Amino acid sequence: MLNPVYAADDSGVVVVNAPVFMANGRGFEVAGGKGLGADQSFASCIGEGIERHFLTGVWQAKSTRASFEQITTSALDPKALGYPLRVNPPGQVPYTPQLPIEWVNGDCLTTGTHVSLPANLVFAPYTPAVGSGRFSMSSTNGAACGATLEDATVQSLLELVERDAFWFYSRTISQPSNIPVASIPREVQLLMRSFNGKFRIQELRNPFNIPVVQVTYESNLREGSRTARGTGATMTLESSIRRAFSECIQMYESLSTGLEVSPSPMDMRSIWYTGEVKEIFPEFFSESGRVEDSCYPKFSSNEALLQHLLESISAQSMHPYRHVLVETSTISVVKCLLPEVSVVDSSYFKTSSRFESFAQWAGTDLVHRDYSGSLFM
Repeated sequence: MLNPVYAADDSGVVVVNAPVFMANGRGFEVAGGKGLGADQSFASCIGEGIERHFLTGVWQAKSTRASFEQITTSALDPKALGYPLRVNPPGQVPYTPQLPIEWVNGDCLTTGTHVSLPANLVFAPYTPAVGSGRFSMSSTNGAACGATLEDATVQSLLELVERDAFWFYSRTISQPSNIPVASIPREVQLLMRSFNGKFRIQELRNPFNIPVVQVTYESNLREGSRTARGTGATMTLESSIRRAFSECIQMYESLSTGLEVSPSPMDMRSIWYTGEVKEIFPEFFSESGRVEDSCYPKFSSNEALLQHLLESISAQSMHPYRHVLVETSTISVVKCLLPEVSVVDSSYFKTSSRFESFAQWAGTDLVHRDYSGSLFM
């Protein structure tokens, strides 16, 4: 990892980037950190860089090659996560229980049992071992770095909760709840006034009873990106707002460079850069959404938050799985998998019913949005 440098620090939100050299000569990626202060942003950047490095499997333990039907240990069947995909891109094969794939050690967080996990769903980027099938794209979703194993696990599960909520509100026409101004932290309100544009801050209510927040921005300037977005999920509504706001500004700065904003099937940067997104996701820019006071549990510690997450996952008849990428006395990196939530949203899978169960929890009719493009940024 090279020295982190400021990418932007004139908006009240500090953005820090650093190139991270990947394992096994796979080039490099850029780790980005963001926050409302330099220390927070540098820590965020370094944490993401460490996460991305170990996510390549540089410390990968010995793996096993077998089909799900053949493996002799307890294993997570990819069908539990929704596989096979509706369409397999070039270089991937349809998943079947007879397909030989690579497995690595993991554990189930609710039962405490050892479980073999598909390496294809753990590492990113993933290169299959000789004779093993690649049945999915790689994903960083559910990967997290923390000072302790517990901290990394909490951050990993919160990221999956955040993705789950964002995917549901993006693929359906369900209306997020607008957050009252009185609930927005004072420093965020002041920063919002310094921009020549309009912010909207919304709750993405979810079956985990975790404060997931989305912030969207619509710029009045002629240059730069027309719109941007960010999401955040933490143990409090206030800190989720701060995180989502910081990510929104980070994304605005990234899009405004004009880099990688051409239409692509791999991401949706183009529609946010041009502002076309306002026609596609009108609920994200609506002034008429519900304005409600929020009531979330108060967590006294990461341990209490983790217990709540595991209980809310179990209540939905799901089990979370974890692979420990590295654990030392000062840092841990994990990758967690959650059925129907982990890699991409449910619209990509043949057998997933996640949107149905989410809508049932919300007490709303399930109406899918016309947009079928990527939700990656």
